[in-house]
Amino acid sequence: MVNWTPELEQSLRNINEALGLFPKDRVLFYGAGLDLRAVCASTMLYGRDNILGAIDDNAGLHGTVVGGQCRVFPPEALEALRPDVLVVNSTSYRRELYRKARALVRNLPFHVDVFY
Repeated sequence: MVNWTPELEQSLRNINEALGLFPKDRVLFYGAGLDLRAVCASTMLYGRDNILGAIDDNAGLHGTVVGGQCRVFPPEALEALRPDVLVVNSTSYRRELYRKARALVRNLPFHVDVFY
């Protein structure tokens, strides 16, 4: 069950905007918590085959599937997944994850846009 707060609703609007900006790019989410469950509970991922899943720092989530749609990987899988866009997906840890995301993509041998 998702608790729909105003912050979560704003986060979903931001994510929907990101998905609209990158309709064909390979998208990976950063954060597999409440916000990702809300994204999966909404209809914004249906019919999209460019969603790679999510990365999360919590090792207990690695290998799980959130909402029947998003497989969760460790951050170290970022290079192998080769996303075009990394969407920070957390209302609680948004700034922290954004900083971590920028650091993660900095040394990759390809360009990744970070959206939050």
